[in-house]
Amino acid sequence: MKGSAERRAASATSPSGRSRKRSSAAVIARGSVGFTIDPILTAILIVQAMTFSQISACWLNWGWMRLLGRMSYSIYLYQQVTLSPPRHLLKSAPLLVQLIAGIATCLAFSAASYYFVERPFQTLKERIGTRAKKQAVEVDPSAATS
Repeated sequence: MKGSAERRAASATSPSGRSRKRSSAAVIARGSVGFTIDPILTAILIVQAMTFSQISACWLNWGWMRLLGRMSYSIYLYQQVTLSPPRHLLKSAPLLVQLIAGIATCLAFSAASYYFVERPFQTLKERIGTRAKKQAVEVDPSAATS
């Protein structure tokens, strides 16, 4: 029977003899570097594709791609919430069916949020902004200095 000190020492080290803290720190560092470098490389790839070839960038002007671009914030907000339920409901279905159902659910919730929440607030913002500009123009500048 091992003593509690021996058990703690055995659990604190991995089979290779390294401490778990070091290996988890390495995983965290590797993940943070990856999360930093991946978006930068993706941005460089997109800029190069748009700069060097008109043919490769023409897909960005397709109507459904522009719609996805306008809905991208809603997709970002709802993707974590809406991808899991279809997976759990369709456990016995093939993975491809689960993936398609999850994407369809995410797009449906994102479209509803975009059309019923985001766009009305954008319209309201524009109305308030133009009203504030009109009021600023109507104020007499000579009355403000006296």
